[in-house]
Amino acid sequence: LDARRAKFFSYSQPANLQSETRLARVRDELRDLQPHVACLQEVERESLSHLTSQLECDAYACAASLFNDKSGVSDGCALLYKKSILEVVRTHAFHFASLVDDFFPNQKAARDH
Repeated sequence: LDARRAKFFSYSQPANLQSETRLARVRDELRDLQPHVACLQEVERESLSHLTSQLECDAYACAASLFNDKSGVSDGCALLYKKSILEVVRTHAFHFASLVDDFFPNQKAARDH
């Protein structure tokens, strides 16, 4: 987790915010729980590709991911699924703030404040 965002997690030990530690914990949770679908947030782009390559042997793949490159923060969301149970038919990724723009055109999204 980059230093700019680490301040938001002051209650966590610095070692727990390291990418390697976070990645290992997510991987272990997925292996222990064996969910059909896992939604991840605050996942770093580099960590996601590393995680999916590690989990490929566990039959997980990434159905979709979305990163907000405009924010200057290198993280986003990802949807993982178990390939032996599900298949991706179609995906549609969108930023939540775009819904505000679409459905409430006279409102400013939180990102604009």
